[in-house]
Amino acid sequence: MIIKEISLKNFKSHRNTKIQFEKGINLIAGGNGAGKSSILEAILVALYGVRQGYARKSDLVMTGASEYSIEIVFELDNRDYRIVRKSGGNSELTGDVRIEGDQKINEWVEKHISPFHVFTGAVYVRQGEIEEIISDESEREKIIRRITRIGDYENAWKNLGAVIKELENEMNRFMEIARQKEECEKRIQEKGSEIDETRREIEKCENRLRELRESIEKVLEEKKVFDKMKEEIDRLSPEILKLEGEIRGLTERIGVLREQKAELEQKIASLFEEIKKLESLEEDAKKYSELQELYRDFLKSIQEVETKLRSLESEKERLSAELRKCEEEKKSLESVRREISEIEEKIKFLTPEAEKWRNLRGKVERKAQIEKILSEKNMTAERVEKIYLTIQKAREADKVIKEEFGRVSQQKGFLISEEKRLLESIERLNSAIGYCPVCGRELTEDHKRELILNYSLELEKIRKRLTEIENEEKKLDEERKKVEEVLSKQDLVMKYKQLADELNKISQDLREVEVEELKSKSEEYERMKNRLDFLKEVEAKALKSLENFDSLVEKLEKVRFIYSEAQKSKEQLLNRLKERGFSSIEGLEAEIRKLKASYEEWIGLKKAKDELDSAKTKLRTLDEEIERTSGIVKAKRSELEERVRTFDKIKGRYDEGRHLELERLERDLSKEIAALEEKAKVLRKNLEGLLADREYLEKQLETIKDADKKVKAIEKAIPELNKIREKFASYKNIVAEAALKEVERYASEIFEEFTEGKYSGIKLKRVVEYGKEKLKIFVIRQGEEKETSFVSGGELVALGIAFRLALSMFEAKGRIPLLILDEPTPYLDEERRRKLVEITLNYLRRIPQVIIVSHDEELKDAADRVISVEYRGGVSVVASQ
Repeated sequence: MIIKEISLKNFKSHRNTKIQFEKGINLIAGGNGAGKSSILEAILVALYGVRQGYARKSDLVMTGASEYSIEIVFELDNRDYRIVRKSGGNSELTGDVRIEGDQKINEWVEKHISPFHVFTGAVYVRQGEIEEIISDESEREKIIRRITRIGDYENAWKNLGAVIKELENEMNRFMEIARQKEECEKRIQEKGSEIDETRREIEKCENRLRELRESIEKVLEEKKVFDKMKEEIDRLSPEILKLEGEIRGLTERIGVLREQKAELEQKIASLFEEIKKLESLEEDAKKYSELQELYRDFLKSIQEVETKLRSLESEKERLSAELRKCEEEKKSLESVRREISEIEEKIKFLTPEAEKWRNLRGKVERKAQIEKILSEKNMTAERVEKIYLTIQKAREADKVIKEEFGRVSQQKGFLISEEKRLLESIERLNSAIGYCPVCGRELTEDHKRELILNYSLELEKIRKRLTEIENEEKKLDEERKKVEEVLSKQDLVMKYKQLADELNKISQDLREVEVEELKSKSEEYERMKNRLDFLKEVEAKALKSLENFDSLVEKLEKVRFIYSEAQKSKEQLLNRLKERGFSSIEGLEAEIRKLKASYEEWIGLKKAKDELDSAKTKLRTLDEEIERTSGIVKAKRSELEERVRTFDKIKGRYDEGRHLELERLERDLSKEIAALEEKAKVLRKNLEGLLADREYLEKQLETIKDADKKVKAIEKAIPELNKIREKFASYKNIVAEAALKEVERYASEIFEEFTEGKYSGIKLKRVVEYGKEKLKIFVIRQGEEKETSFVSGGELVALGIAFRLALSMFEAKGRIPLLILDEPTPYLDEERRRKLVEITLNYLRRIPQVIIVSHDEELKDAADRVISVEYRGGVSVVASQ
């Protein structure tokens, strides 16, 4: 398999990254946090999807984006394939096949490329694995067990033990159930007896119910006849009483109507008298109406004329006042025009100064505003500049401190690694017998003490240096805190700096300007302009008034003429009143008051004619109603006689005592039937419960019998499973031994080639130290086994890579088609880095394709293709390929 290209969109820190790979060695280089390892993670996700326990899709999406997309192009068996993975779904694989959906693509990759565990064991070497193989025995064994799958056999052995234990627990549970068989059969028999007894009781109830229902049927038939007669009696009694009441009411109504008729006849006679008097008052009433109308017309007309005269009098006064005002304005117009001319001359002189002030006014106000802001914060431009220079120095100091922290951390990491190596060497020397674990020579006590002393002195120097580094770190941390305290105010200082710069610029612009003099002239200009506007307005009003002078004279003459005409109309109205025999309005009012009493009496009697017609109509209506009501009374009496005859006939046949006896018998029989029905219902419900209990017990018996069968099956299975478990234990040891031998063989071949025959191979051995078994690596030098402390730093790196490649070859069945290394060089000194470059150049080149992620510059010389990755503005970008 050869990876040709990968494209990332919104994946972790990569917004839009496209990388092309070639055969040979591909190096992805860049600083820490640039997003290099994210590219390898994207290759793994593109091929195998997001695996449970590794990451969540939401954690892989770039901050602010909704989903990521990865596209990988690779060659497999001389065919090109493309896989597109999207966190939101819609994933697909294309090539000589087309597959959609994450799960189906995963199945195709597992089948045609390799299973996930093989890829992560043989192809993908995680960051720090080589260092762990070299220096950490515990992690080394974990890596071996993960890649060789030895742990699977141990897990199978443990899991089978858990299964056997669970089966034993199940067997005990089933045995407990099986012991209940005899008790269950006994309870089923008891329930059968209860069911038979309940069924007999139900049969007795049903027989008695049949007898009672026959008896009550006869009683109900006889009672039905008596009920019908009782219903007729109950119906006729109120009907008879109702008819009697209606007849009484109608008779009383006829009496009332006759009384009303007599009263109405008397009223008609009285109305005839009133009509005679009405005719004698008619002439006075007519005269009153005519005079009243004359009075209203005269009063209305005279009021209108007087109102008009008052309005015309006001208009005459207004027009006279306006004419007087026009005369005055004519006199003042010349004075206004002289003043306008003088002001216009002054404005012409002040206009350039006012224009200049308008241009500078904004700057003057802004200057005052800035000075106020700075003054409120107890700031000046000079003080702001001084604080700004302090911030600049703090930024530079912060940069230096960060660089120093990086340098100190690197030294500290190297020293801790050396301290650990020296402690392990001293420990091995203390426990060594016979041969020196360092140089391989015969170990004497003097040589041993000398080596331990040298290592102890070197260890003391390292620890002293570590103490110095820790002190340096403390000092740097104190300096960093001071710098951070200064930098915490930089946003506020920058704000004041901008204000101070703006203030300086405005001050420079205003330096040669007499601001107060300019402002004073501008204010004088505004006053002159306002006065000129006022005078212009006065002039315009005066001119307008003079234009209206002739019109006002004409209007005044017209108003005087209309006023004279209105006076004449008033005199005509008074003359018309005299013609009707009244010298004044008061004489007319006196005559109206004199006739008013006769008119009001005439009005009152005028209704008598209408009342007489109404009374005659009402009299006819009363006669008709008396006649109709008399007819209704006659019909009701006939109906009453018929009802009484029917009532007497039924009453003679009805026996109330027998009717009551039949009702009692019905109640008693109904109660007994209801009680028996309830008893039968309870018995049937009990029977249902008993049947359900028996059915449940029968099912329980089946469960008990099934549990008995399971007990026998488990008793038979457990010995067989124990035998299989014992075989797993023996297979585990055989497989582990075979896997270690295979890894040892591959590692020996590779290590021998890396060291150009200096070492003939390696040996894996399990040793017991301090009561704990460990898997240790020994190198073979001239036929003798040496501990890893014997080899140099560069040889140690070669050993770690050889061992990791051996694990990959074991997983890949001897041939590595593709190798991915994630940061193989962290914490390595110069000698070890050079060895890694040498191995990359001479050995890794044999693998068809190698992809390495590293920040090490030296590896660039060993690579066929270098891909540089940088982190800019919160996004990882490919700077060059």
